[in-house]
Amino acid sequence: MCIRDSFNDLHSLDLTSMQWRKLETEGETPQPRYGHTGTKIGNSIYIFGGVSKLSMQSSKTNFNDLYKVKIKAKSGVILWDKIETTGDIPPPRHGHTAVALQNYIFIFGGRGNDLSLIHISEPTRLLSISYAVFCLK
Repeated sequence: MCIRDSFNDLHSLDLTSMQWRKLETEGETPQPRYGHTGTKIGNSIYIFGGVSKLSMQSSKTNFNDLYKVKIKAKSGVILWDKIETTGDIPPPRHGHTAVALQNYIFIFGGRGNDLSLIHISEPTRLLSISYAVFCLK
């Protein structure tokens, strides 16, 4: 049986040297995971879902949380922020895909419902329609 490694750190690839480096971050980091999506909207990357299995004895934990990673331009600080959501939140899932269209994140497939829609606004809220919508302004 293969156990996947779960991580919650952030790395950057230098395209000139083709070298990876671990980035120092601040804020509330997500629990270690794999199978999540990272979707860029504006100057932020939104991390949704994923799964964690930390040992042979532990069961898998699927997530349906939403985090934002933002680089503060003036200070260069990379900040994690957990986005509190309300409404019809998409069910926990991993192995899905996500795409941004304006301030919306569409989530397809994975282990969960077929389609969810996240709309990015501040504060985050989910609209009650036939699919889930995260709203961030």
